[in-house]
Amino acid sequence: MPRWPVRGHVAKRSRARGGLGVRFLAQSRRGLGGVGRCIAAEARRCGVEQGGGSVGAHAPLALGDAPGRYRHRHSRVASEGRAAGTGQTGEIRGVLASLCDGAGAQSLFALAKQGRRFALACLLVKSEVGVQDAWVRDGMTKAEADDLIAQIVAGAEAVEISIGLLEQRLADALAINVARDVPPPFGLLQVAETLALGPLHPESISPPALVEALIGDLPPGRKDTKAVLAAHRASARWEQEFETVTSWFEPGEAVEGLLRPLRTRKRRIEAVSAQLLPARRSFWGERCAWMAATLKESAEDGDNAWSDFALVARDLLGERPLDAIPLATRIASATVEAFEQR
Repeated sequence: MPRWPVRGHVAKRSRARGGLGVRFLAQSRRGLGGVGRCIAAEARRCGVEQGGGSVGAHAPLALGDAPGRYRHRHSRVASEGRAAGTGQTGEIRGVLASLCDGAGAQSLFALAKQGRRFALACLLVKSEVGVQDAWVRDGMTKAEADDLIAQIVAGAEAVEISIGLLEQRLADALAINVARDVPPPFGLLQVAETLALGPLHPESISPPALVEALIGDLPPGRKDTKAVLAAHRASARWEQEFETVTSWFEPGEAVEGLLRPLRTRKRRIEAVSAQLLPARRSFWGERCAWMAATLKESAEDGDNAWSDFALVARDLLGERPLDAIPLATRIASATVEAFEQR
């Protein structure tokens, strides 16, 4: 059967030794992030329809706990969709997740065996958007599945995760769709059927709750003051270890308006740190929290990267001054660099 050509951290850690890699800096400015582009390109190549219409017939499956107003809108097409459903489930053989990019996007991939063939189910979730895309490529031979997985790994930082984390990530993203009153994409039903996920229920998890769930069982020495300081020191190396972190900066009109009148890089970094980032602590804390959850899934003994992300997330979500959080300074600097290179 196809094997995931990935163990633990691919990307910068392996690419530094000469492997394949991509730069996400320019891609993130367009909103989807590098992995989103990888999905879109592969979907077009395979003839998969993306982004058209709403979930329609899939709404009750995906949104069982949604408000009545939301469910009702799709009830008629839902019945028709279930009657016409031809989804084929399969045995899950592996699950991958990209790391979280600066636009808040993360891609999830699950390989399922369907008889003698294979199917790859893919989800794109995004902070403040929810489930942004979903599609399945099925009917693949082993060779085709191997090739597609290799393309994904070559074009994205990806780590092995459990199906449980995929379901948690999906449930949290669906809660955002419900809150925005925007149906998830049409392909979600096929993803759910392919992976035999059963009824999907929106279930939001707050970033602080996620962090606590991650580090709650750590021994005191792994989360005390000394460990926190070590985590902040480690964050200075994240851009070298995790290429996706190069996409962690603030884009948009607010940045343009704030920085354009200022003439020096120093003043611009100070402005981002003092005027923009305080209102964005939750966003970046959530990025770190989901990074921690993702990296924890494949962490080996002695690998503290995931807990470092969790501890930095806790400080971003807490009261620690931003000027005492090196990652915040790096995000401010990267924001100015992106503005100056636009």
